[in-house]
Order: sequence, then C-alpha cells, then structure tokens
Amino acid sequence: MNSAYDLHRHTHCVLMHIGNAAVTTAIFATANRHFDFSSSREETLGFSISYSNDKTDIKALGEDCYKEFEESEDSILINNFYDKLHDLFKKDKTTRDKEDDFLMKALSDYLPLAVKNTIERKELGIENFDLFHYALIVPSEWEEEMREEIIRPIFVQSGLISNEDHQDRLLFFSDIESICYGLKDKNGQTYSFKRGQNTILCRLSPDEEKTVVKFDLIETTNTLFNFPNANFFPKVMKSSSVSVTADDVEGRIKEFLRTNLFPMATDDGAVRKSLKSELVPVDQDQIIEDVIKKIYRWSLDPWQSEREEEESEEGKFSVTCQKRWKLSEVQKKFIQSLCPSIICTVIGVNPFSNMKGIISSNSSKSYGFLLLVDDLFDLDDKSIERAEWLRSILECYRLSLIRINKFTRIEPEYNYINRHLLLYGATKRVFEAVKHSDIYCKPRIVSPEDLNTSSSVFLSSKPDAIVNLGMRKCRALLFDISLGSTLFTYSLLNEDGSIQHIFNRDDFIADNLPPLGHFYTFSNMTTLNVKERFIAFAERYLLGGLTDFTVDVDVFTKKGLLFEVKAILIEKLSNGEVLVSTNKPKYINAFILMYMIYIKEEILYKLPDHLISDQSDAKIVYAVSIEAMLLNDTIGTKDNLRDLIYASGLVPKDNDSKKLRITTQGERILPAIQKSLKLELPLKSYFLLCQLHEDYVQLSLHQVVTASTSEENEQESIIVQDEIAVIPNIYDSLCASMWRNLVQDSSLIELCEMHNTSDKSKIFGLFSSNIKAEFFANLKVHISDNVLQDNLGAQITMDTYAVKLNNSCNCKVRLTTADIIDVSFTPVLQDIACTLSASLLNKELFGNYINIDYLFSFIHFNNNPQLQYAFAKILEKEADDFNLELGIDTCCLLVPQNVNIQNNELFRE
Repeated sequence: MNSAYDLHRHTHCVLMHIGNAAVTTAIFATANRHFDFSSSREETLGFSISYSNDKTDIKALGEDCYKEFEESEDSILINNFYDKLHDLFKKDKTTRDKEDDFLMKALSDYLPLAVKNTIERKELGIENFDLFHYALIVPSEWEEEMREEIIRPIFVQSGLISNEDHQDRLLFFSDIESICYGLKDKNGQTYSFKRGQNTILCRLSPDEEKTVVKFDLIETTNTLFNFPNANFFPKVMKSSSVSVTADDVEGRIKEFLRTNLFPMATDDGAVRKSLKSELVPVDQDQIIEDVIKKIYRWSLDPWQSEREEEESEEGKFSVTCQKRWKLSEVQKKFIQSLCPSIICTVIGVNPFSNMKGIISSNSSKSYGFLLLVDDLFDLDDKSIERAEWLRSILECYRLSLIRINKFTRIEPEYNYINRHLLLYGATKRVFEAVKHSDIYCKPRIVSPEDLNTSSSVFLSSKPDAIVNLGMRKCRALLFDISLGSTLFTYSLLNEDGSIQHIFNRDDFIADNLPPLGHFYTFSNMTTLNVKERFIAFAERYLLGGLTDFTVDVDVFTKKGLLFEVKAILIEKLSNGEVLVSTNKPKYINAFILMYMIYIKEEILYKLPDHLISDQSDAKIVYAVSIEAMLLNDTIGTKDNLRDLIYASGLVPKDNDSKKLRITTQGERILPAIQKSLKLELPLKSYFLLCQLHEDYVQLSLHQVVTASTSEENEQESIIVQDEIAVIPNIYDSLCASMWRNLVQDSSLIELCEMHNTSDKSKIFGLFSSNIKAEFFANLKVHISDNVLQDNLGAQITMDTYAVKLNNSCNCKVRLTTADIIDVSFTPVLQDIACTLSASLLNKELFGNYINIDYLFSFIHFNNNPQLQYAFAKILEKEADDFNLELGIDTCCLLVPQNVNIQNNELFRE
C-alpha cells in the first residue's frame, strides 16, 4: 500500500494518445485543481521517425518522414509502432535482437520530440520537462504487463521520467476507460454509469478491407479513488471480437441470393429448387444488386424510443419487391422473408453469437448497450456504408435479446469514437488522480516566497452544513450487542423517525464494560467463564426472582448489589479469586440477565438531567441488535431475549409509549445499503450479506421484497438462508503471515546489542516457538490498539511503530501500517474473499441459487475508517478475479463503515 504521489510537484500534465498512424498530445495545467479541457490544446503528429543509414542522426519526424524517405537514399524509416510494439511484447525476452532494441530507441527518441513539437505549436514557452507529469492512453487490447515491461522503460530511456520517479508520474489509461469517462448524454451532460451496472460496449472499427466488431462487457462497481463524486471505474469482465470483411458482407450475400432466387441445373440434370424464372442473367444481377442496396439501407433512427423500435422492427428490416423484377410468388416470399439474422447466418460470421457469449444466462440480469463507431474520417464511402449497416444489424440483435435479458440502449451525445472523446475522458481521469493526490499525499512545506495566494482565501469559505439541535419528546435507545463489543446510543428523533441528535455510550458509562465475548466461548457447546462468586450471586438474586432490584428496595441495598455486579463484570481477579466454567443454561441466561441489569442501572444513573425530567411521558423505541451467533448459542431465540430484557426492567413491559424491537445484525439493512451505495435492486432478486467477525463469517442470503408497512413501494429484504462459516482467527492469521515474512526476510528486525552479532546461531534463536508466541501476543495488541481502532490521523501509512519481538530482549520489528496491510492483511483478506465467493458455488450453501446479484461484505473487526477503503480494494479485487476465473456473475462490494448494521429504519413507523 504505497503512499500517494504528490502530483503538484509538477505544474502541467502531458497527455498522449497512441493511435495506429499518429500520436495526439495535449498539455494542460493541473495546478489549479479544476477540470478544464479544450480541444485547442491537442496536437497530432504522424507516428513515424526517420534516421540516417547509420541510425545515429534523426532526419525527420511525423509526416515529413515519408518525403525525406522518398527524396534521400541515406534514410531509414521507422513507422507502424502500434503493431511493432505489441509484437515486441509477445516476443520472449531471450530472443529479442538489435532491431528490437532500435525500435525501443526510436520510440524513446520520438516521444520527447513529440512533446517539444506540441510546446512549440501551442506556444507554451515551457523548457523544463521536470514541470511535467504524464498520462498515456493505450489500447485496451494491450496486456497490462506491457505497460511496465515495454512502455515505462521507453519513457525512462527517453529521459521524460527516471527510474527513481514514483510510478504515478506516468499514468496509464486504456481507451475503454477514457471512452467511459468521456461520454456525455443527449443533453451534453457527463454520462453517469450506475454502481453495479453491466454494460456491453460494442465498438465498430472499420477500414478499407474489413470492420472489426469488438464486444466488451464492462462493470461499473467501484470508484478508482476514495472521495465523493468520483467516477465509477469501468472494469472489463469479458471480451470478444469478430472481423467482417467486404467479401463476407457482399460476396456471400450475392451468392446466397443467386442460389435461392435463380437456381442452376446440376450436372445430373436435377434442379436445386423448383423456382422457375424467365429472367436473363443480366436482369438477375441487377435484381441482386437492387436487393443488396435495400439491405444496406436497413437502419434505425437513433432518436427512436425503445417501444417504437420494437413496434417498427418488422417494417424497418424488410425488402419490398418491385414490379419490374417480374418474380414468381415463391421468389417474392423469399425476398420478403429476409431479415438481419438470416443475413448474418449467410455471411458466416454472426456478431450476435459473440455478443451473446459475454452475457449471463441469468434472465434477471439487465444490461446497458453502448454501440459506438470509430471515427470514420478518411474512409471511403463503401467502408462507411458497411460500418453503418453493421451498426443497424447489431441494434436489431439488441432488440431480439430484450426478450431474453433487459437491454437498455445508452444514447451518448455522439455515436463516434474520436481522439477528442478519448482525450476528454482521460483528462477527467488525470484530475481525479490530482484530487486523490491532494487528499492522501504527504504535506509539503512551501516557502512563503513561493505562495501566490494567502490563507485568507479560506475566510470566505461557506460551511457545508449547519447543525440545529432541538428537543423533542421522542427517543430511541439502540443497543448493538456482539461478542467483540457492546455499543449503545441514546438518540433524539424527529417526527419522521430520522435522528436529530445522538448521545454515545461514553456519555453514560465511564467504566470499560467488557463485551460478552470475554465471558463466553463456543466450540461444540457454549461455555460461560466467570468469577466463582457469580454462581452464588445468581442463585441468590437472579434465579429466584428480582425483588431486590426493584425501585422499592432500600437504596443502600440496591447500591450494594450493583457494586457486586460491577465486581463480577469489570474488576480484575483479586487474591484468592478463581474463574469457573459452566455449560448450564440457567447460569448462561442468568449472566446475560445480570449484564442487562447493569446496563439499565448505569444508563438511568448517568442519563443527563434534562432527559430524565420528561422520561416518563416520552415515546421511546428500544432497538436491540444482537450478533446472530451469540443469540443462537446462548439465549436461543429473540423471544427468550425479549423475556430477559423485560425481566431486567430495561424496558417496561406494559407501556404503549415504550416499544422494544429485536433484530439480529444484518436484518433490515437493505435500505441503508441502497442509500449508501446508490444501488437499485430488482424485486425478488437475491443478495448475500457476509459479516466478517474475528473467527467466523455470518452468511445471510436475502431476497428483496416490498416493505409491508410501506405506502411508497419501498424495499426491504427477508432472510432466506443463514449459515456460519468458521475461519481461522483473524489475529492469528495476521500474525502468522507477518511471522512467515520475518523468517524469510529478517532485515525487518531491529536487533538489540545482544543479537547484533555475526553469530548466526543467536539470530536463528530468535525464531524459536517461544519467541514466536510472544511476538504473536505483542503484534495482536499492536494491531488491535493502533491499527484497527478509530484513533488514527489521515496519514496512518506514514508512521513507523516498533513492535517488540519478544519480552526477554530489546529486538524490535519496525512496521508501518502500510507494511501490516501489505504483509498481513492482504493475503488474509484474499483468502477470505475466495471463501466468500466459493460459497456461491457450494451446493450445501448457496450454489442452488443462480441469480444472486450482489455479495455484500461487512467487516466487524475493524473500527478504523481510514483502512476501510484499503480493505475494500483487497476484498473486491480478489473476489472479482476469483469470480471471473470461475464464471460467477455476482458483483462483490464492501458495505461502507458508516452504514450501521442496525440502521435507522428501525425507528420509522
């Protein structure tokens, strides 16, 4: 996890697009942090360079090379870099020769000259190339490895960047990314892909001999950068292509028409078809030419609505017979039966089958369909006609596929891909990278003499929000109970159920109330581990009635009982005290009852006076969210928990103004997910919620339904299936991963004086089982207290911490949070992601459900929001790669940490 590069070390970005025959360069300032793009900054130069015969002197650049090459015998022309570079990448490194080296030299010479050419033509007056950072648009067909193995070394060889530069000084964008970022809708506004949207991008690339039809299934699920309003990144899930030549289109259609309209006698005297015609061959050729012209005129109005398209499909794709053709009825019926599907079968290349091959068999899936044609500039009329005809054929197929899946046509402002569109989209990407750099890079100290503006500009800034606190007699008390923590908040609600103000747990309870996980262990059965004095206390006060905890009891007696509860729950073991373990359900239930009593008494004792004064007549919702495994393995059911809560006095049982709601964590979460992730889930669709705990994952399969209490068809979900997947303890796994890395590379260890020696036996002794156990304990504390807690600043990855290797010497391991993420969290989270995705295939889990649209993960063991984005990237990338490899068509997302697993919908009624 590298730190962000400070792109403001440079004042301008050089953006380059590599095309087949030319390179287009645009240079623009990024110091103002404001996205602004103008085509006037573009400069196009032919993709060629010429040298003297000895390959030492550059003689010409761009289009001038061809004139130089024709006029001079002492000239070597290097062109067609586009294909040659890809051929070079596919070559084995051991087989590369001097010609390959010269190709790289030629391009490294070409690039800085192309930049200088743009500076001069645009009169920018920039001489120092240190002011530039770079962005390169490359073909999506080029493998990503080619960027680092071929392109970056060429930039280094050219002198535009150096090996010491951060990798972000040279950014790579594929043409698909640039297209998607650069699209505008019919109103000229930036087109916004939706989260989770699946889109088939169909690109027609015509030239004089053929038209290449490219299909890419792209998914826009995540943003590339973690800040508001960032664009969704188009991830290519599947791709296919087909090449259609002029002979494919015209020659085969002619043969097909002639065979079916005007059959010839065979050698044995038989006739292929019983079609009688008196037409002479010249007339036959003319009729075939006329029919082909009519077929080529098949087109769809791009402004036509979806409904109008379907209604007029038959009429648009037909051929009307002319009287002068003098055809028989059989021949007329044949011509009238012609349609795009027949024609594509005839030409032997069916684009429909290629498109169908990249979509899911899940009929509930919906797709956007984006059909674009490469710029037709400099193409002849026949090539343009062929491309437009194929466009109509493909649009017809989209209409036919609507009967299988939902295909919605995306209507951009322009239907053509040109260099301006690519550069516009890539420029947006550049400014997103600059914004990311502003947020996450190290701050730089700038000399006052270099400042053009004063800090007074912030004085005119307007606030983003104004908080208006008021008091209402409507309250919500929320408990979130899990093995790892017990959280509660007291909220003041507006009349619509929205939260107006929150008092957190720390406003009520000063003592560090331990979570229930400190007292319960789960294996084959549930075990309560508690101080021995609890058993007698439970028998005396909890199992035989609760009269001593009622409000009528003597206040001193009641305080004494609460001190005893506090001693059992919070205070450390005193001399002579022992822990006991019991599996008896009566003590397991009694302990939770005592736990609830303590919470109730502490809240009533610490509640602010102004809230107590109107407590009796206030409407209060008590919302209790409990970890499903904790509920199942201790109390058993929600009804049992409800009885314990009523028995504790936490909630009055027969009081209309006090309502108790109990849910397991993850229930009723759909509205919060939809709001946070801006998702639309179709009714009756499924999603899998995976809640990651320290040593298990709660897997809940939800189905989307209409909310029973909703008047506006709002959605909620019901849990169809609940499963527990046990995983290795997360802390043990993190420590084991770090330990394996230390064994392989001991340079991370800062040796103490005793071990800083050439005696290798002493160093080897540092990896004993005893030291391993001590290091595990120390690292667990460090991760729990310093990494996963919400007590860190924004620059968490830059701080170095010393973790003691053991407790008997001063050897330390120096680690940054970035080290821990890379070495420990990444492999562990990758394994978890594969486990979650595999559950979609496992027939004993969810493999029988073929239409699970989303897999949502929620991390319970992390309380540090600064790490959530890094964890999301790891989980989602691994899950996507796993799903892509195994053909799983499910979108994987991490639920943001600001989405409470027990959400506000509980309060609305």
